[in-house]
Amino acid sequence: EHGYVPEEAREKFSLTGRRKVRAKGVPVDVLPQGVEVMRDTSVKYKDRTRMLVCQRCYRLQHYHRMDTPVKGGFYRMEGGRDWEHEAEIVEKIVRRMRKGSIVLMVVDLLDFESSLVPELFDACRNRRFPVIVVVNKVDCLLDKMRDKEKGLARLKVWVRRMSRQIRNVHTNDVVLISSSSGHGFKQLEERLRHHLLPEDPKWMYVVGRVNSGKSTFVNRFLWYIGYKHQGAVHYKRAVGGVTRSPVPGTTLHFVSFGLPKGFRLVDCPGIPSRHQVTAHLQEAMDLYAVVPRKRVNSISYALHTGRSFLAGALVRIDQVQGNISFLSSFFGLSVTLHVCQTCKVEDLLSRKAGDFFYPPHSRDDFERLG
Repeated sequence: EHGYVPEEAREKFSLTGRRKVRAKGVPVDVLPQGVEVMRDTSVKYKDRTRMLVCQRCYRLQHYHRMDTPVKGGFYRMEGGRDWEHEAEIVEKIVRRMRKGSIVLMVVDLLDFESSLVPELFDACRNRRFPVIVVVNKVDCLLDKMRDKEKGLARLKVWVRRMSRQIRNVHTNDVVLISSSSGHGFKQLEERLRHHLLPEDPKWMYVVGRVNSGKSTFVNRFLWYIGYKHQGAVHYKRAVGGVTRSPVPGTTLHFVSFGLPKGFRLVDCPGIPSRHQVTAHLQEAMDLYAVVPRKRVNSISYALHTGRSFLAGALVRIDQVQGNISFLSSFFGLSVTLHVCQTCKVEDLLSRKAGDFFYPPHSRDDFERLG
């Protein structure tokens, strides 16, 4: 159950859920004469802060799995019913925002159309909240590009052209960042200075679609401003700080962080969608395979008539007729890609789905998806 902490573990932490982990070694007051002092900057010789996490968050961070999906939480509507349309979640989130706040809307670059959520932008603008569109996961496309500056300029043009789907958005309020590497936070800081004044502290709400990288963005933002009460955060291992995982609905409620001079950063629950692939997968292994965390490789194929392209056991594209087609695919390394004859697809999937073609990694999940 989410939020459960054993009593014997709770006693080891303070009331605020923090515990100081002392550095290795024994401190001494006096050194013998002639002994040379050698300084070591390794983190194992520094005092660290460890945060108290519940069993659900611990399993998500360290084992990348969740035994039973959490039902309810923020996504439970009045009367105990489940949500029917994402507009209900949007209204519930916006209604809880404080007057005069600023909204940081996180958009996934690799799933731009689905994670844009124009209804959320309109709802914030109707309440006169300034909105900054933060386009995340830039490193998944520009990590190993030879000319990063040229590629980033082209990417900015494409993003701003696509963001015209949101009415009345200012081009300067569209910022490209990478929460994993910290790229673009300097530009985000400059844009925030345009909206924030030291004598007028505001609350900053981080909103967006599920799996767009909101919690990872919050962790990196707190690190960027020098927040000292977050504990040790390992970004590559996704351990520490705000719990983040590809499991939709990882953030169950509003998570608030008090900042200096009266400012406050709030991580909001993600807005779910039944049209995303992650909404149809149940196993954490499949979710980690589908959601990219590293650079996405572009692989091109030539499809002739009577040939089919398979991405795991989830996507199938057939070349029915016409001339040769060139197909460029962008997937992570955990998704199997295969090209075969169309007449053999049914037989291959019936025999090898879940073993050779994945995700999903389970035969039962493949049959459930149909």
